[in-house]
Amino acid sequence: MENLKKAKKLFKSPALSAILAWAKPVYWPIVAVSTISVISALLSLGLTLVTKALVDAATGGNLDRLWQFGALMVALYAIQRGMSVWTSFLQIRLAIRPERKHTMMNREQAIAYGKRIGVRYHIYNNHGCLVGGTRTLEDAQAMKKRFEMKDRKNPWARGTTRFEIREANAK
Repeated sequence: MENLKKAKKLFKSPALSAILAWAKPVYWPIVAVSTISVISALLSLGLTLVTKALVDAATGGNLDRLWQFGALMVALYAIQRGMSVWTSFLQIRLAIRPERKHTMMNREQAIAYGKRIGVRYHIYNNHGCLVGGTRTLEDAQAMKKRFEMKDRKNPWARGTTRFEIREANAK
């Protein structure tokens, strides 16, 4: 019972939640590749058992069993090869999964873009990085609150980052 409580606590940890959220886009393909690999390993074991039975039938002179085991061996081999091809396909699909491009702007680019679209308030973190901008003070306060809540949930920062609102014209 003690180990069950430890396992439940582990799955509730923010670090594991962050890792699972990061892996969410590729979760099901990874599960599929793992499942196919396990089934393929079991088929490989079955293939060796059928091969042993095939050799026993051939040395025993039992031709009826020889054809049955031979057909079973060919079928298992074909299924195993098909699963291998499917696993390769999924692995390639995982490797070339298109990622969303998120181009980062430097500070000057971000400020110039903000001026073009009418940003009046900037949100900076305690490291001096510009993290957002809005047109109204209410939106800036809501954005600051959102950043603070997100930072509290971040297992690495744990709410240690501070955010401040500055007017765009006042540098």
